[in-house]
Amino acid sequence: MAEESTLFGAELRRLRRKAGLSLGEFANLAHYSKGYLSKLENGSKPARPDVARRCDAVLHADGRLASLATPRKPEPATTEVDSEDREVWLMNLTQGGSSWFRPMNRRDALALGRAR
Repeated sequence: MAEESTLFGAELRRLRRKAGLSLGEFANLAHYSKGYLSKLENGSKPARPDVARRCDAVLHADGRLASLATPRKPEPATTEVDSEDREVWLMNLTQGGSSWFRPMNRRDALALGRAR
């Protein structure tokens, strides 16, 4: 796992620098703290798949970071639903009139609204 974290961190730093972003600028765009992203870059924290996907999106990395992320362990089933963790559905529309839905977590949905 340490090697995966190191590979992810090195690639994250390389892509961030290639994009010309400081760690603070990247933190604002990705909606994560500068300290957390620094720990990812240094390999001291493993990257969760959802974090890697967001970093991919901000850096236009075409899934390179997501492929290096640490797989998430299955969460135990719960009977209660926390209002902060409810699933959100995003509707995608094309110019031709077709549409489809895809699920996303609440944090990602909020970040999309803020990015525009």
